[in-house]
Amino acid sequence: MGMLVVLMSGVTVGCLVTDPSQSGFPDNTDVPDVELGPGCLESPTLTIGRCEVAGTEEDCTGVPGESPVFIPLEERDDVNMVIGSQGSTMFVLAIQTRGVDAGDPDDPTSPSRPEVRVSLSHGESVHMAFYRSKPLFVPDEDDSMVASASGLFVIVEQHRNGLAGELVQANASITDNHGEYRCGTVAFVAAVP
Repeated sequence: MGMLVVLMSGVTVGCLVTDPSQSGFPDNTDVPDVELGPGCLESPTLTIGRCEVAGTEEDCTGVPGESPVFIPLEERDDVNMVIGSQGSTMFVLAIQTRGVDAGDPDDPTSPSRPEVRVSLSHGESVHMAFYRSKPLFVPDEDDSMVASASGLFVIVEQHRNGLAGELVQANASITDNHGEYRCGTVAFVAAVP
């Protein structure tokens, strides 16, 4: 037991805590939840979606050369669980918002990129995954104030067969380099492709 941290291009992209006492989180008891700011439930400022490979209707998998795109989620939409290259079960999510500084699109380790946090829970608010990173944000072609980050690999400990059909609650937040804060939430159904 311990903590598995996945690195891609030197950027932490996911965290799966298999032994909470080794989590490194202050209370050492559980995977943290994303704190949603005032008004997030009534008037979210961030949309959570899934990641799809451009022009294919296929789920993103992280294979080099994929062109990930943001697909917005409606409440209780199905989101396929993907098995990663190292055998981990994960949801490949995406987020979209407006009015944040997207940071440097050419430097994958730039501290100017917005910080993204995503937490997943199911059942009686059982926290099952936490994601924290500074991913690449891509401006929308039609509206430069809108930006999305796709390919957020949120790893879960549960085997996908044990999670299939379960309702999963996703909470997400973004804080940019200037302190602009956005947040949102959505419930989706874990699906097996």
